[in-house]
Amino acid sequence: LFANDLEGTISPAIGKMEQLLALGLGENDLSGPLPSELDSCSLLQFLEVADNSIDGSIPAYALGVMEDLESVDLSDNEMTGIIDGVMFGSDKLRRLTLQNNDFSGALPEEIGNAQALGEFTHSTCSLYRATVYMVLSLTTIFSLLAYPRP
Repeated sequence: LFANDLEGTISPAIGKMEQLLALGLGENDLSGPLPSELDSCSLLQFLEVADNSIDGSIPAYALGVMEDLESVDLSDNEMTGIIDGVMFGSDKLRRLTLQNNDFSGALPEEIGNAQALGEFTHSTCSLYRATVYMVLSLTTIFSLLAYPRP
């Protein structure tokens, strides 16, 4: 459903898709928060909602229970709040892209548990201070991009 001119919000009914493996809704006109009902999609491996107008915070608990989650791209939205450590519950998380949102606070220490994380991208200045120290402790990191905010 990538780049299909979809409008509106992501329905909480998404939670009924318990066998869903990939959700690609990038480059649409979606708004509103990510529904917490995503936690019912426990088999989800890829979540990509970049380039929309998604707002609110990351439903950290929902992402934290997805043990097979490999790739999360929330970039270029209007998301706020802190990055909760529980979202690093998947030991398979390889890619986390958060740039061009308005997250605040420090990056949680739990990012050190994401040993498979190979790519981490963000552009929130308030996260940057902690990023270098915590992310460099990951042995698999191959790409660390921390763009300055415009």
